[in-house]
Amino acid sequence: MKIVPLVTWMNNSDSLIIKDVPVTSTVIIMKDALIMVDTGMVGNPWLEEDLSNMGYYPSDFDLVINTHLHPDHLGGNQIFTNAAIILSRKEWEYQLSLETALQKTDDPTRLLLSRGKKMDDSTETLARDLKSLAEKYPLRKIAGDIKQIRFIEDHPALPPGLSLMPAPGHSIDSQVVILEGSNNRAIITGDALYHRSMWKKDYLSNLHYDAEMFNENAERLAAFKGIIIPGHDHAYDSRSEQYIVTDVIEI
Repeated sequence: MKIVPLVTWMNNSDSLIIKDVPVTSTVIIMKDALIMVDTGMVGNPWLEEDLSNMGYYPSDFDLVINTHLHPDHLGGNQIFTNAAIILSRKEWEYQLSLETALQKTDDPTRLLLSRGKKMDDSTETLARDLKSLAEKYPLRKIAGDIKQIRFIEDHPALPPGLSLMPAPGHSIDSQVVILEGSNNRAIITGDALYHRSMWKKDYLSNLHYDAEMFNENAERLAAFKGIIIPGHDHAYDSRSEQYIVTDVIEI
């Protein structure tokens, strides 16, 4: 099994949440399956370019797995036209509900407070940014063709050596991809562990569905012995505490 993490940036976004933030998409190459975990932000030109440099087209992929349904992790779904798209129904329903509420409200700060977010006057800009993202990138539009979607709760077939584990907190039903190779192990964490070290200070606490739950799961994931691929950082080996410098990781 080969793993290729692709880290891209969105430099042309006006969103404070997304602009110039690295986002990780991960290609998994198996004997009988080609898989993409998270597809980055809408309109990201670097993802297709990186795939082309590897010798792949988006249409070559069999599976897309979304660790969660924030737009910077599923924005490229629609270019993977031949892939089954695996995501959480619980996440889907919650995100649609939140998105609709954000689109309708004139006071996103109050709305987010009513849903348990730790918002205050100093985070009004963040609340308005979340509203703007909900308006610009509605989930049904960017998630891909509904006919391609397979909900995790329906137990879709997954290739041998690949499994999913819930790790809620950043979002209501964040998923971690677990890879068991013949020589090594890896996890792809999405934003359940968004960075090798920054999660400890948790600058994103206002963005989490449940900050306390996030911290509990992030601590558990950080203790994993093997290769860890975070949602907004480069892959690293937790045993050596070193970033991995090779483009292709074989496990």
